Amino acid sequence: MRELQRALNSAKKPDAIQRFAVNGARVSNNDPYVVMFDEPQVITDGTVQKDGSYYDIASLDINSLWNGRIMEDHEYGWANRLGTAIGAMKDLANDRVTIAGVKFSRSHPKAQLAMDMMLEGLIEFSTGTLGFSEDDGKRENHQVYELSL
Repeated sequence: MRELQRALNSAKKPDAIQRFAVNGARVSNNDPYVVMFDEPQVITDGTVQKDGSYYDIASLDINSLWNGRIMEDHEYGWANRLGTAIGAMKDLANDRVTIAGVKFSRSHPKAQLAMDMMLEGLIEFSTGTLGFSEDDGKRENHQVYELSL
């Protein structure tokens, strides 16, 4: 938890934020609480972020800390968990991390709202990580902590 606190700014949110619009979302035929994407959905990549830093995708760890949790606007805690990412993978050829879909909570009212907004194309993804950047802004050996909507 100390690492998380050090990675957050005074507003308790990460400074390094990229936002990725959702495109091609549809409800799964097998589960009405699962949204799948027509193409892999980018959740982070190697482009420059608002704070001037960028991820070295090859060294970004998407498995150690992150269990697929999707949170509400980088707010941490069980009451802010909206669902779980499905099929997370690093696509090194395209310098990005993608997911195949999202399994939303069946009982969280904000999860249902987020799902509806995702299907309407009105919501974005933002990835929270832990780690420290080099002086040149390169974020190496970071760990994905959560994904927010």
